[in-house]
Amino acid sequence: SLLKQFEAQDHALSMKLDHACREKDEASTASTECSSRLAAKRMEQELCQEKNRATAADFFAAVPETHQFHLPLLNIFMRKLNRSRKRTGNDGNSSEGEDTEDEDDAEDDDDDGSNEYETEFDDSCPSGCEVTLYDQVVELREKRLDQEDCLSEIQRSIEDAQRAHERHVQRNKQISRDVISHSKEIRCFQTEKQQTLNKLFSSTALHVNQMHVFSVIHKDDRPEHGVVTSFSRVDMKTECE
Repeated sequence: SLLKQFEAQDHALSMKLDHACREKDEASTASTECSSRLAAKRMEQELCQEKNRATAADFFAAVPETHQFHLPLLNIFMRKLNRSRKRTGNDGNSSEGEDTEDEDDAEDDDDDGSNEYETEFDDSCPSGCEVTLYDQVVELREKRLDQEDCLSEIQRSIEDAQRAHERHVQRNKQISRDVISHSKEIRCFQTEKQQTLNKLFSSTALHVNQMHVFSVIHKDDRPEHGVVTSFSRVDMKTECE
């Protein structure tokens, strides 16, 4: 029947709206969590940068610009090294070893003559420099390289988090548009349903004692006849002369 059709369509539209609202809540929660992770990574990045600046400050404190071996030791401190990566085995222990792809890339760079690492750089202690100072600079260099590796990892995590956050934001916007569209669709359906129901004709049985006939004579002598029922419904009929 018509009423059953309306009921089924009404239920289907309500289910669509409820589903879109749940998706919107889930997308908002995911976006908030992603923002929190992104903020935490940026704080971690700031801390790592602060440690890197502290390491540089330690070097300049140990080897000021007025030092006799400042320039060669600065070159040693700032030198980039193709260091081995740490691998984690199944037992959870970390071991150091060269990554095969890194070795292949390094060999290709050497063949092309475009290796960014200065393989022929004299990394030994400058003649006349104190060995203890040289060892301190090498230790600071290792510290700096560890911090730069950490910064690179954090930067990659930040970029991944930013991309994920942008996806969540775009999805949230799309779901919001879907919610608005479903709500509008429900309003249109309710209006159409009400208009259809208003056109339906139904008969109502009345007793004689539920009716009262009356006549009204207007100033222009135009009569109107009507019936008042116990349902407070007035059916007016105008007779024009």
